[in-house]
Amino acid sequence: IPTGKEETQVMGMAIFSRDKKIAEMGEVETEIYNMVIGEYENSYVSYYFSLVPNEPITLIQQSARKPKITVDTSGEAPRINIELFVEGDFCSSTPRVSVEDNIDMFTDEVSMELKMEVEKFLNKTAVLGTDIIGFGEYAKRNFISLDSFKAYNWMEKYKNAEFVVNVDFSVRRTGLVVRSEKH
Repeated sequence: IPTGKEETQVMGMAIFSRDKKIAEMGEVETEIYNMVIGEYENSYVSYYFSLVPNEPITLIQQSARKPKITVDTSGEAPRINIELFVEGDFCSSTPRVSVEDNIDMFTDEVSMELKMEVEKFLNKTAVLGTDIIGFGEYAKRNFISLDSFKAYNWMEKYKNAEFVVNVDFSVRRTGLVVRSEKH
């Protein structure tokens, strides 16, 4: 997408199986992909808070650190644990409710929303039978040899993977929000 500068901005991605396109992902899924692979930088994101459900709260969101990923291959289906560390700074808020006074509730809601979106995205990749994140590289660590990993048949097992996602979300510098008073 043209940004008015010489550079462009990517707003989606396509998933291929060999030389055949099998799916397209939108901007949210592309950002989730970048979060999980550890290449997410930042973006403007709007969330809706249950105390003011009709007014978006905009944040500049970024990764706090690289994700932590482990894969357990001891069961019939792999169990993939992902821990994401995300933080944000307020860009806009609502004058009707002090989000800062309810920060724990807000961060819990954002964490839950991110968790659900990440799980939805990962389950979609499993249904497609494509490990675009590269969880197989983590799974290989559980095997003594490459032959034993090949015998495990990772791509077939990945279709039934269980994803356990934990999102550690925090808001930085909450005291810097300036409110306009209603007169």
